[in-house]
Amino acid sequence: MRLLLVLLIVCGGCSAGQGRYVDRSALALSTAALLVDAAQTRSAAAAGWQGFAEDNAIMGATPSTRTVELYFGTAILINAALWVALPSRWRSVIPGLVIGAQAPTITGNLQTTCVAGFGRC
Repeated sequence: MRLLLVLLIVCGGCSAGQGRYVDRSALALSTAALLVDAAQTRSAAAAGWQGFAEDNAIMGATPSTRTVELYFGTAILINAALWVALPSRWRSVIPGLVIGAQAPTITGNLQTTCVAGFGRC
């Protein structure tokens, strides 16, 4: 959990420079989406997966909490690095793609855990 907090602080600093409000908002929202998915996935890993499996081929079917943290930490840093590297007119593209990919994943995770009786539903 501390790793997620550190990554949020680091990526929050990425938006402190030049850029339009929309660009910074897109970066913040995509980082938040990655953090939510990371927390959901880490929770499943910490619980021993209990009948669940990860769909991400890079992490494998039942990654450890450490693998989940490294994967999402890297994803958040790449998201921020691409945001910084892209010209201003393209800055919202990568975060937009991240948000588009994460939204159904987060929703699916919530539906799955609610059906299984985990979490607050």
